[in-house]
Amino acid sequence: MPTGKKQTTIVEIARIANTSTATVSRVLSGADYPVSEALREAVKKAAREMNYVPNAIGQSLKIGKSQDIGVIIPNFTNPFYMQMISGIESVCRKEGYNPIFCSSNNDSAREIGSIELLRRKCVEGLILSSIHKSAKELQAALRLHKHVVLFDQEATLDTCDYVSFDFESGGFLAVDYLLKHGHRRIAFLTAPLENRASRSALYRGCQRAVHQWPGQAYCELISTDVQVEDYKTWEYENGRLLAREFLRLSPLPTAAFVYNDVTAIGVMSQLAADGVRIPEDVSVMGFDNIITTEYTTPPLTTVSQPAFDTGAMATRIILDKIMGTNMANCRINLHPQLIERKSVKNLNDDMEGDC
Repeated sequence: MPTGKKQTTIVEIARIANTSTATVSRVLSGADYPVSEALREAVKKAAREMNYVPNAIGQSLKIGKSQDIGVIIPNFTNPFYMQMISGIESVCRKEGYNPIFCSSNNDSAREIGSIELLRRKCVEGLILSSIHKSAKELQAALRLHKHVVLFDQEATLDTCDYVSFDFESGGFLAVDYLLKHGHRRIAFLTAPLENRASRSALYRGCQRAVHQWPGQAYCELISTDVQVEDYKTWEYENGRLLAREFLRLSPLPTAAFVYNDVTAIGVMSQLAADGVRIPEDVSVMGFDNIITTEYTTPPLTTVSQPAFDTGAMATRIILDKIMGTNMANCRINLHPQLIERKSVKNLNDDMEGDC
């Protein structure tokens, strides 16, 4: 079986250029070392002709650092994380760093394994959206990483930098919007709260909003965790299960606020399959503002969590730490923005029509 062409080494280049390997190394690394222009050109010519490619691992060991940034996200299937990855990659490429992406698939053991794997690869920094329930265990796993930025979650570890999002205000904004549109019976549809602090914060925001209407409004919590063989479909299929649970409520709420957009699309699909019209019969609101929400039927009203900017900011913090330009603890808390489309009905219009 053919093994492929052997990679050119600096020993071969030194032989062709009739010089030492130390000189070849200095020339190809761009080191400021006195070498005649003729010899410098001879070395570069030999390297070009032999298609020499520097060994990145060897260079990292030599200088004591790599140009790699580790990134761990819960999954690669949610477009929210794809937008976030775009922000990370944009800044990394501009600054000459290489992002290495891993997915935990919402498995805390797999997340810990990825943290250790990236440490062994000697990444210079780690950007992490953790699904770990235990802050103590997570902190222990991160202790050997030099620079860590956590994002897409609430700040719970004092030793890490954060690009956080005000999830409680996001929940409040969503339900307050529904209340102002005449909805009093509202349901919050979510995966289990205990699996992610951000979901609990969203629910606190929902409760805070309905408390403005004591005795007149409520927010019913519906939480499910569907079991599927293919994890890629988990959020969507959980949305379908949540919709079926929602339809069992009596009296039926007039609106559903769903904890993320992919799940909200699953909810809308199941409601449509059961003959429920959106927004005529039930209003639906999502959370994240992924790209596809503009093209659902009807287009989904949602709360924007700026994914691209989150990824870009987290990367900028990591690079500032690596370069030593800003070593202070960094806490950025992004704020929600309502994106109004067509999936929420204004019940106040019906009341005015009855007068």
